[in-house]
Amino acid sequence: MKLLKQRIGEAAQGRVIAPQAEKTTFKDLEQMLLDAYQANGRRSLKRIRIALGHLRTVFGDDLAFDITSDRVSKYVAYRKDEKAAAATINRELSALARAFRLAEKAGKVISRPEVSKLRERNRRKGFFEADEYRSVHENLPEELKPAIERRTSPVGELLPRF
Repeated sequence: MKLLKQRIGEAAQGRVIAPQAEKTTFKDLEQMLLDAYQANGRRSLKRIRIALGHLRTVFGDDLAFDITSDRVSKYVAYRKDEKAAAATINRELSALARAFRLAEKAGKVISRPEVSKLRERNRRKGFFEADEYRSVHENLPEELKPAIERRTSPVGELLPRF
């Protein structure tokens, strides 16, 4: 009877939880994500482990349904306080969001928290302009020129290697 009253109270709060979803933990989400990366032969497995390590410090023992949008926002603030770059935080948030999508697909969670990404300001600086590239290319010894040549544009202009 006590469980029924608890479920009715949760339903009244809009927090209906399926029996399996009630027991899903962050560690379960983490393992589902790692399994998916390994099964698909993803080369970024090492990077995802690093991201999950940071997430684990905050959500490690939590139930999945306790990881809410406001807690994700607090996580972002915590990582910013640690001076983590926006791109790094975004990779971590992507890992969390992917883990929740996998769990939702498997029926292990009912809903996912809203995960908003940060704006990244990582525009590269210090690249050559076309005329600077041509100047460098012209002044290189012949044996080094192929190292920076990749292809030519439709008008026959050399393009830098990327």
